[in-house]
Amino acid sequence: ICRKAAVDGYFISPRYTWGKQCKMQMVALNKSLTDISKETGLSKQYISSIINGRVVPPMDTLHTISRALEVDIALTQLRVSSILL
Repeated sequence: ICRKAAVDGYFISPRYTWGKQCKMQMVALNKSLTDISKETGLSKQYISSIINGRVVPPMDTLHTISRALEVDIALTQLRVSSILL
């Protein structure tokens, strides 16, 4: 079951939230995919696919990328029991 959260009236998946935060952190930290690739040992293509939600990686890979970008891993584990609009 894919649980979704309401943000600004739109429903988004937890992985989208994490990916969006990763993209913002890349800009804030002035890190490129090449920089993250060197730091994590993962390919640029794989990192891009994960951040953009095209690939669902193992949790340890999410942790690795999250550490490199200083992103809260809890964004991938967002749970919403009820949504009030």
